Amino acid sequence: MTRRLPLAAVCLVLLAGHAGAQGRIEGLVFDSLRTGAALAGATVGIAELNRYAVADNRGRYRFDSVPEGTWSLQVLHPSLDSLDLQLPPRVVELRGRRRLEVPLFTPSTEAVYRALCRSARDADAGVIIGRVREVTTGTSLPDAVVHTEWTEYVVSVDGTRSRRTADSARTNGDGVYVLCDVPLQTTLDLRVVQGAQRAGPVRVLVDDGVIRRADLAMSVRDDAGPDGMPRGRARLTGRVLGPDGTPQAFAVVTVVGGRDTVRTNEDGRFALTGLGAGSRTIEIGAIGAEPRVVAVALRPDTTSDTTVTLTRAGQPLQKYVVRAKASSWSLMNQSGFEKRRLVGLGAFVTAEQLERVSYPTLVSILQSMRGVSVEYDGRGFPLPYLRGMAGGRCIPRFYVDNTPMAVDGASPSAQVLKPYSDIEAFVPPRSIKGIEVYASPGGIPPQFDQTALGGCGSIVIWTR
Repeated sequence: MTRRLPLAAVCLVLLAGHAGAQGRIEGLVFDSLRTGAALAGATVGIAELNRYAVADNRGRYRFDSVPEGTWSLQVLHPSLDSLDLQLPPRVVELRGRRRLEVPLFTPSTEAVYRALCRSARDADAGVIIGRVREVTTGTSLPDAVVHTEWTEYVVSVDGTRSRRTADSARTNGDGVYVLCDVPLQTTLDLRVVQGAQRAGPVRVLVDDGVIRRADLAMSVRDDAGPDGMPRGRARLTGRVLGPDGTPQAFAVVTVVGGRDTVRTNEDGRFALTGLGAGSRTIEIGAIGAEPRVVAVALRPDTTSDTTVTLTRAGQPLQKYVVRAKASSWSLMNQSGFEKRRLVGLGAFVTAEQLERVSYPTLVSILQSMRGVSVEYDGRGFPLPYLRGMAGGRCIPRFYVDNTPMAVDGASPSAQVLKPYSDIEAFVPPRSIKGIEVYASPGGIPPQFDQTALGGCGSIVIWTR
């Protein structure tokens, strides 16, 4: 006799059999790429089941009631997305009612470098990856060229010499570029070119994390090229706030790589017009504040607005325990002033030399140094010059206690917004502890090398 079960009973039997074959998958997600610790907030997915779990603050994830079978586990995290990395899934097999511990790892820095650059990494090399987009539509731009350059120093038995090194990369069909073997702890200016259009620079520092993301934008209708190119159609307005949050009057706002410079009004506001569209960098400086560098993406026929807050300039103070005789700490000494002086690439004035001569002004000290010439404007204000890369004289890049201070003339006027007279007033001779002059662009230490912005050397001033 055939016995028939009711439909509800059949369903219960099937569900019971299915539930009996369920288990648990859990484990730790470990960040081998950035922190070397558990990766809290990572998303783990089982692709075939369309199920996801988020790792807790200990980096642990857990899936309950997982049917037996073969499953693919995938790790997702913003740090991986920022590098356009998609990890291969880890395939696991779950059989019966059991608990399966599956640790998951992001790739190491060395593994990512090999995947991006197709080679092993040198100890002092990094990589920059990014995407180039059209600034108005946001679409990726293939076949654009991203370019940068820097100064390297070669030490041999014959002495120390410098050489200019350049690197470039072309974007793929998705607009992605990869610059390999770039130096660590060196500020680089990235520029992008596609046909007759160009944009930049955008400043990037690759730190000890080795891998840096830098997206760029350019316009196919407008140009952010160098001086001599037609004026662009983008506009930038903004407001600069001081360290105390109040409007910063008379701050200098400069478009890096060009000659567009303005000062803020009493309300801290500024406006720049006729700019090329695409990725640009602005530099904001004011007496008593640390300079700020801000990247902006400008659209043609559009006004972009930004707000920048400055921080107070100051020398960090470190705690010292004095045992017997100890030398005093100074920013100049910590920066390697004495090591650079012994190498002999530039001209130097030390504190001992300054004590032997009573100089009335800063410019009188500079005038006594090798490679510096001084001329005076019609109002009698001095301006130091160095010899440029293309021959003739040029206005150097000034640094005061590691802070860059751009100069575009001797004294303030409608045409001169960053006068050298500001530095003269800010740095009296009695406050000076040392000076470095690098008249030859090829011999400038990397931290003071901005020759890509104007082809001139640098003058570095250290105060007490």
